[in-house]
Amino acid sequence: MTSSRLMAVDDEADITLTLKIILEQRGFSLDVFNDPEIALIKFKPHFYDLLLLDVNMPHMNGFELYQEINKKDRYAKACFFSASEVYYETLRKEFPKLSSGCFIRKPFAIDCLVNKITKALIEFK
Repeated sequence: MTSSRLMAVDDEADITLTLKIILEQRGFSLDVFNDPEIALIKFKPHFYDLLLLDVNMPHMNGFELYQEINKKDRYAKACFFSASEVYYETLRKEFPKLSSGCFIRKPFAIDCLVNKITKALIEFK
């Protein structure tokens, strides 16, 4: 299977725990954070193949986090997830180079999540 290194940031601990269990069972290596500011501090440039960022978080949303991470690693690739369609439109405007496959709607089906991550990893190579 894959050995891709992922970083997931979501302020809801149950979501990051679920992501860790599901994705590691499928062969991914995953670091999870519930605080975007701590995730930014712990971010390792050129280490992660893909970032999974929740859009709606307190103190720093997923778009802001991605912009800050991009200052440390301009090649960092991200997929954003949210339950809101409004954020998808914001994503398309703020990051036109990202494909629509980089937006994952919550709640997500496991197979759909894995397929989108796999597709994004292929597209970003």
